[in-house]
Amino acid sequence: MLAPGDRQALVSLLAADGLSKPKIAKILHVADRTIERECRAIRTALSVPKDLNLVEQMVGRLMAEAELTVQRIRRTAREREVDSAVKIDAEHRCFQIVRDLVQSLQKLGYLPTATQMVEADLTHHVGELPSLTNLKAEIKRLRLVEGGDSSGSALMEVEQIKADLQCLLPCLNQVPRRQNLATKIFRRVRQP
Repeated sequence: MLAPGDRQALVSLLAADGLSKPKIAKILHVADRTIERECRAIRTALSVPKDLNLVEQMVGRLMAEAELTVQRIRRTAREREVDSAVKIDAEHRCFQIVRDLVQSLQKLGYLPTATQMVEADLTHHVGELPSLTNLKAEIKRLRLVEGGDSSGSALMEVEQIKADLQCLLPCLNQVPRRQNLATKIFRRVRQP
């Protein structure tokens, strides 16, 4: 029987070789659930806690690796026996590395993204507005409803609706039958 620490090391090694959990369990003569538990323990042991300094360190390392890679490519491309097509390809690869670095830094929030202007038309169409006689008929109907219900909450609700309709009556004489509002909206948004 293996000690738990030794079993974890073996599970880690066999999993890295690409063996499935059932195969690992068969090799070590243990249950599949044991291997699952060992894998969970390995993931927990290898997990990295959230740390803001880690992000900054990784960004610094990413920038250093990109710069070092570009230097190596350019140094190799400067040799005399290198074909001109290879030199051109090397410069293209250097450009791709820098472009990928910039995109990564933008995604992480270290560099701003290019802005674009979005222009849109907002049109709001109001259907047919009720006539003054229809509104008065609705008020009359609500008064009838008010008389049929003795509940205080329904009465308050009807009073609120009546007050809202009374406020609308003076406005209806000034509003055209069909209202069309068009507004230009300019927003600055980030490119995806």
